[in-house]
Amino acid sequence: MNIQADRAVSFFDLGEDCIRVESSFLTGQEQVFVNDELISKKLSWRFKSVHAFELKGQNIEIRLRVSGILLSSVVIEFWVNGEMKDSDLWDLKRIMQQGKQLRAQQSWWKMLLTIFVFGMAGAAVGYSLASLFKG
Repeated sequence: MNIQADRAVSFFDLGEDCIRVESSFLTGQEQVFVNDELISKKLSWRFKSVHAFELKGQNIEIRLRVSGILLSSVVIEFWVNGEMKDSDLWDLKRIMQQGKQLRAQQSWWKMLLTIFVFGMAGAAVGYSLASLFKG
């Protein structure tokens, strides 16, 4: 499992098959992939969500739920034929910690490019407003 900018990514193995679950912290978008093929996709703002499908004759469920004090953790559970096989817990502390690591990995030139782009956009807006009110 790892974190990519705004989403948790969890991996579960079932025999030779790899199941990847992506859950966005910002948009509520949930996606389930089996061997890099999109199997299920939901936009969910609920406290519980279930993605159910069949894989090689086995009933698979990916259960996501938000819990904890102030809804500060996300639990992703992997169920096979009604039995929980594995789970991942994303709590607020872990999310913030990995977010810091991700920001530290970004290069300085991307930061400068972002500042430049927003600076140019601000200059264009300022120039347009000044021209508009100059009369």
